[in-house]
Amino acid sequence: MPGPTEEPEPKSTLIRTWMEVLLAMGDSRPAGGPASKTAATFRCILLNTARRITEVHVMKIKPLWLSLGLAALLTAPAFASDPEDAEPLVYAAASLTDVLQTIGADFNRDRNRPVKFSFGSTATLARQLEAGAPADLFISADQEWMNYVAERKLINPQSRVNLLGNSLVMIAPSSAPAGTLELTASGIAAALGPSGRISLADPTSVPAGKYARAALTQLGLWEGVAQRFVASDNVRTALQFVARGEAPLGVVYETDARVDPRVRIVAKFPPASHPPIIYPAALTNRSGATAAMFLEYLTGPAARARFEAAGFRVLVDESTPAVACRVGNWDMSAEIGLFQGVARPLTAARRARAALPELSTGLLWELQLAPQNEVHFITAPSRSLIADGSFAGLARVSVPAPGRYRITIDGPFWVDLLNRGRPLAALDFGGRQGCGLFRKIIEYDIPDGAVLALQLSGAGRSVARITVSPSVRGQGPAIGP
Repeated sequence: MPGPTEEPEPKSTLIRTWMEVLLAMGDSRPAGGPASKTAATFRCILLNTARRITEVHVMKIKPLWLSLGLAALLTAPAFASDPEDAEPLVYAAASLTDVLQTIGADFNRDRNRPVKFSFGSTATLARQLEAGAPADLFISADQEWMNYVAERKLINPQSRVNLLGNSLVMIAPSSAPAGTLELTASGIAAALGPSGRISLADPTSVPAGKYARAALTQLGLWEGVAQRFVASDNVRTALQFVARGEAPLGVVYETDARVDPRVRIVAKFPPASHPPIIYPAALTNRSGATAAMFLEYLTGPAARARFEAAGFRVLVDESTPAVACRVGNWDMSAEIGLFQGVARPLTAARRARAALPELSTGLLWELQLAPQNEVHFITAPSRSLIADGSFAGLARVSVPAPGRYRITIDGPFWVDLLNRGRPLAALDFGGRQGCGLFRKIIEYDIPDGAVLALQLSGAGRSVARITVSPSVRGQGPAIGP
């Protein structure tokens, strides 16, 4: 619907035309040729330029400034990330802006790994993913748009998790008369006055707007406001109309209302009046280990405290890997992230004198084992061998520096770590039966100058998924295996 700051229809048509031209330019490449990194970066700039043009349209910037802004955007450095880049790009709903930036800073401090963000309308971000934008993690404000990208096979379905919940509220400017608002036709009409409009995110595509329309319809109020609302391309823009006093009422998430002192909550919508507000998160098909680590960090205790302080409901439960795979007070986020990624294949050696394949730190390895009766061990395994139907193998382990390291493996294999042919004593061990990613974790203190070899034996299957990682202790209480 037309709003107090909306441009006439001819300019809307022109803006849509510019967006189509920009997207067509982003698709330009030789027929049959792969998109280069430069082309992907340029396309990413164009996609975000199109989104920002829409935001400029809502804010009624004059054509001269629009032209200058477009030129600046087209010549600005790209924010696109490369699949091998350790700095993942997170696409997230606009309502998560403040809390995710804080959590991102926490993650960088704790893991020494920065994260980049692009916030906006969930609908816009989903369409950008479909158009080839190089995001590593997508956090939607509803299930529908996550389903949209899932149906197009743009995400890793195994990584999908319902991360957060939220509430829907009616807001007014802080300068408005104190008191609450009755969610009735007469109450809303009185608050709007003869010419006021209610500010909503676009109810045809933006999750916050769709939730608002559903709630107003269920309460019998939509007919009274259907011709009296101004639509925005995301919920934060809808909030700004009220904060600036341009709209006497608005419908936003409760968490959005809490971040701007220029608005106050005048009514809360009953949860039963609209579909549950759920923020699903998932890794995209191009994501690497750092993106997976950040997703697991979002389900951990430090991020939970941030989300709850911001007013979100944390929805992760005991089936979430960050919970199901906890072991004592170890911080297992690195291993969880690695085990959700793609493993690198290696074939284990069968003889001690053969060239042993190398297991380096920070990667997930898929080790192909041999029948145990064909393996000649460096030293006798520390547990009695189970010969019939078992598998075994040898590999070399390399670490960048002395210190504590964990070997994490996905099955009940017997593990011996040798230093110059002698077994190293384990400092600690653990595991979780309910963890679907890995089964057994062993901690060692690796001395300086160590020459390490790994012996696996007693395996009931021929493939082992395994990582070697620095041992990190968290701050939580010990849970035990």
